[in-house]
Amino acid sequence: MALQSGPLESGELSEALKKVVGPAAPPQLRMMAARGMAPLGPADLATAIYQLSRDTDTAIAQAADRTAGALPDKILQAALPARLDARVLDFFAHKVALKPHLVELVILNPASADESFVYLASVCTERELELLAANEERILRTPKIIEALYFNRSARMSTVDRLIELAVRHGIRCEGIPQFEAAAEAIREQGPPVFDGRDFEIDQQFRAAADAAEVLDAGVKQRAAATAGGDQGVVDAMGTLMTDEDQPAPEEELGKKKRIQELPMSGKLRLAAIGNAAVRLVLVKDPNKVVAMAAVNSPALSDLEAVAISQNRAVTREVLGALARNRNFLKMYQVKLSLAFNPKCPLDVALKVIQHLHEADVRKLAKSKNVPAQVSAVARRIVETRERKS
Repeated sequence: MALQSGPLESGELSEALKKVVGPAAPPQLRMMAARGMAPLGPADLATAIYQLSRDTDTAIAQAADRTAGALPDKILQAALPARLDARVLDFFAHKVALKPHLVELVILNPASADESFVYLASVCTERELELLAANEERILRTPKIIEALYFNRSARMSTVDRLIELAVRHGIRCEGIPQFEAAAEAIREQGPPVFDGRDFEIDQQFRAAADAAEVLDAGVKQRAAATAGGDQGVVDAMGTLMTDEDQPAPEEELGKKKRIQELPMSGKLRLAAIGNAAVRLVLVKDPNKVVAMAAVNSPALSDLEAVAISQNRAVTREVLGALARNRNFLKMYQVKLSLAFNPKCPLDVALKVIQHLHEADVRKLAKSKNVPAQVSAVARRIVETRERKS
């Protein structure tokens, strides 16, 4: 049963709580409790504040919500281990998400709802995520916890791989993880993670690749700023990162790219989903088709990345075809234009987008020597047809 967010029923409240937060309680007493000033024990006070945050009196509800985020740690440290209602624990899980020592109490409380684990898995830092990931029974019951961990950049790569392997072993498919089957197969082929006495090797590699991506992304932004060319400047800077035909890439940049390129496949797939633009622009050219497709199909791919990829002649036909299948990107004129002029573009895609180009661009395409003959021939026929109609 999904976790409800409404107030607790009267029968779920202790007699002490009914006197303070029940419908018969005077507004002044409810407001006092909402401000955390009622003479209640920590567990009852936490429950009262939750209940009053759902009060029909807006002023009382707002006061309770503010109090929940400002309760002294001493009170919460006594309240959160208690067997509170799952709704109360979930309410405070959202309030204490940035306080690891309090988050741990919610994670260790067996009364916490699975939905609370899903939320915490998406926002916690590494230490709490490791604690959360140890609860395999709950994770198998609620695979969305694995999905939330997957997209949390603080989660260890080794832990993510372990949980995916756990899911596969129990016949569970995590629908929210892109390329789930490919990731599972990669994990199987990679074998058990290597431990060097301090850390797992794949965790070191993933952190190094993520750090390298941040440096590359900063470089793209610097290049774009130097040109002061707006969006086109950003696209050009992205193109420079993808291809170094005009000038050799700096040694440092090549080293950063290498860290990404040498990452084990499961790490590449995850970084394609959660990383920045720079890492996707590197991975979209990966020789492994699955990795390249993961990059171009990443839910995080931006419009400007799509334009940069559509202009690039080093990516594969499959990548350009995948880009064209994304209706949101294909609505963009610059993407259509770039695909038409890209000799790597699948022929069926190129012939389709030509129909939507401006006349001046179709004329240029008709004269181009850098596109397949079929494309320029169709462009010429369109020009001739338009001229006869005019």
